[in-house]
Amino acid sequence: MATCIRISEAVGLGLHTMTLLAESPEQTVSNQDLAALLDVSAHHLAKVHQRLARAGLVKAVRGPNGGCSLAKPAETITLLDVVVAIDGGLNTDQCLLGRAVCQRVGCPLGKFSDSINQQVVDYFKSTTIDKII
Repeated sequence: MATCIRISEAVGLGLHTMTLLAESPEQTVSNQDLAALLDVSAHHLAKVHQRLARAGLVKAVRGPNGGCSLAKPAETITLLDVVVAIDGGLNTDQCLLGRAVCQRVGCPLGKFSDSINQQVVDYFKSTTIDKII
């Protein structure tokens, strides 16, 4: 069965958060402000931030002047670091045709899918947050 890498909504939020934080690395930005900028639920975003903090990618500060900031320089954080922190890795378990089980012995899209997946993995491994801001 051909597979294609899927990026979860949580990973998308994490990547957007990291780029916003990298734009002002010395600044602590509140979860509410980030949620407003991204037009998403502050509660959902807070869960993403917890995962990023557990992985050591962001520093979380509690209190009225709290929020989060990058825990290390943006040039040392890869896109794959963010994906691993949030989802545990890249998900490649989806058929390009949306089928649960391929009825063919050899998938006609298998080589294409494998090639695209490898390109995405290579890009995520080699691209740091500072390169996408």
